[in-house]
Amino acid sequence: MSTSIVVAEKGLPRRTQRTEEGTGPYSTLAATALFRRLDAALPPKSKPSRSSRSPQKPAGGPLRNVQEMLKQENMSTLSRGGQSRTRLEAYGRLTRAGMSTWDVRLDEKVSRVQDMRAFSDSMWSSFHDWNTHYQSVG
Repeated sequence: MSTSIVVAEKGLPRRTQRTEEGTGPYSTLAATALFRRLDAALPPKSKPSRSSRSPQKPAGGPLRNVQEMLKQENMSTLSRGGQSRTRLEAYGRLTRAGMSTWDVRLDEKVSRVQDMRAFSDSMWSSFHDWNTHYQSVG
């Protein structure tokens, strides 16, 4: 008969199986011996002293600056190149502050793809106009 039990040693739950005899690789005794060997092999956790901790910076400062930079009212007055430079500057500020840059990078990538597509569509449209004109002349 095998039963499944939970062994909680040092606050970490472990699933092991215990046989009737209490021996074998999945027994409680074997699991306890394994935990003790692991604890002896690992160095103890050390907590950083208060003097070595860096002072916490307020996260609102860089975020507020970036949000102000990327407001629609501010971005609509800039050219596409200016908007791209503003997004790259916002990305740099967020990176230096250690904050997430996903939204800024996504906006920049979407803008670049749209610019590239607009250029491509314009170029193909011009080519088709030229081709139509060329075929109608001859």
